Amino acid sequence: MGKMLKTFGIYFMGNVFSRLISFAMLALLTRYIEPEGMGYFETANGMINVLMALISIQIWAGILRYLIDFHDNRRRKRQIIATGYSVEIVMLFLFTIGFWVVNLFANIRDAGFIYFCAISYVFFQNVAFTARGLGQNKLYVISGVIGSIASALCNLFCVLVLHWGSQALMLSMALSYFVPAVFMELFLKTLKKVRLRDINFKLLKVMLVYCVPLAINQGVYWINTRANTVIITQNLGADQTGIYSASFKLTSLILLVVTMFNLAWQEYTFAISHDRDRSTKYNIVLDDFIRFIGCGMLMLLPVTNVLFDLMIGPKYAAGKVIIPLAYLGTVVDSLANFIGSIMCAENKMKSMLYSMIVGAVITVGFMELTIHTIGLQSANIAMILCFLAVIVIRTLSVRKIVKLKYNYKFLLPYLVVYIIASYVFQNFGPLVNFIFAFAVAGYCLFVLRDIIKDFLVMAKKKIGKAE
Repeated sequence: MGKMLKTFGIYFMGNVFSRLISFAMLALLTRYIEPEGMGYFETANGMINVLMALISIQIWAGILRYLIDFHDNRRRKRQIIATGYSVEIVMLFLFTIGFWVVNLFANIRDAGFIYFCAISYVFFQNVAFTARGLGQNKLYVISGVIGSIASALCNLFCVLVLHWGSQALMLSMALSYFVPAVFMELFLKTLKKVRLRDINFKLLKVMLVYCVPLAINQGVYWINTRANTVIITQNLGADQTGIYSASFKLTSLILLVVTMFNLAWQEYTFAISHDRDRSTKYNIVLDDFIRFIGCGMLMLLPVTNVLFDLMIGPKYAAGKVIIPLAYLGTVVDSLANFIGSIMCAENKMKSMLYSMIVGAVITVGFMELTIHTIGLQSANIAMILCFLAVIVIRTLSVRKIVKLKYNYKFLLPYLVVYIIASYVFQNFGPLVNFIFAFAVAGYCLFVLRDIIKDFLVMAKKKIGKAE
């Protein structure tokens, strides 16, 4: 547990700066870029993520998994990197041909920017997962900060000087992948390690068995989380997609903590996947995760109300009403992903995919039935229902190996507090929400007292060693 907290601390401290830069840019972008341009970018970016995960078979997940498994075998690590990268090189070559052939007939909007973003995304994922697998967590975090700075500078120049719209967003996104990937590559020199003699076809088969279900799962996950932008665009227009996406970006404050927690948790689950007492360890972290993320969401509700007009431009103000349910959907999604990491470590890939397919059916079905009745809230409610179903299915599928226990003595009172916080958010102004934030802070400190105590003890020991 101490190792996981240390890893979490490294990821968290480094990525706070990166997220804050992106968050600050939101205030600028929503004032200078029209909702239609924002909506197109979000749809295109989502398509890039899912297509590249499918095309590349998400081999980077296998690289991470097996680098951790064979952390003390140098020869095996060379084979893992060479085999994984060889797959990506072949897939990128095929993608390049296919993309430009399609563009000849379809005339894809911003095709050059989209292509650069796609190949940069794959390059970054491979180098980043390799860095983490080799234990280079600090390098990974520093590269993320550098990428965020490059992205922000690109946005400032392209939006304020060139007056670009969706092109500025696409190029800055590409640089946020490409620049940190190049930075990590300068230190790791992974491409030099790709040698034909190190390609192991038996290892390739093992990696494909592990990664193919993950890639398919990622495709289905896109339906659960990003297909809503396509459905909104088709039924309500790209401008409404832009309004929804801009407000939903405020959930990045929750994702800041969730992403860092999951990065550390993913490595931790792989490391303890053979421990006899792993069930107990899983449940301890599960309870801490729910408390930590849940309280983070509660604190953000009144704070977001107070700062919304500062963070979001007036063209996107209509999206304020979606915030409470958007935050809840993000938390439920995060919990489903948390359990998904356990399933990856336990090699329950088929069950994980099944849960996502059920969730996808719920998402698309609910939105198609309700989008014209309840508007943008349809996407949030669909997301909540989808991932609640995923959580139930995943919990049941691992019960023979790991019996996950949920603390209902915490969850039920928490739900009441969340309803009250949502009511205050929707029906009162910044002043009342500012005052209410102190009451929420008191509740959260009480709930998190044990976690805070453990973290302070660990920090004290760290400082003691440094002295």
